[in-house]
Amino acid sequence: MNKLLTPSVLSLLVGASAMASVILCVMHIRSIQGTQQQLLAVQRNQAMMNGLVADLYAYGKTNSAIRPLLDSIRAKPVQP
Repeated sequence: MNKLLTPSVLSLLVGASAMASVILCVMHIRSIQGTQQQLLAVQRNQAMMNGLVADLYAYGKTNSAIRPLLDSIRAKPVQP
């Protein structure tokens, strides 16, 4: 048997590997949580912008001066 791979050294290596796996797993979970928070922020902004476009289209029915602005940004009416 190789003297470098004694049971105590092997146990230490397995323990270190397990600890590294746990640390990497925790880091990955935190990364996913951060990405989820960013996605929620994007979805909130998108909902707000859709509401704004819907309001602008409603306003455009009574005041046609807003239509060139809506056309210039290629805004489309929001489908309910």
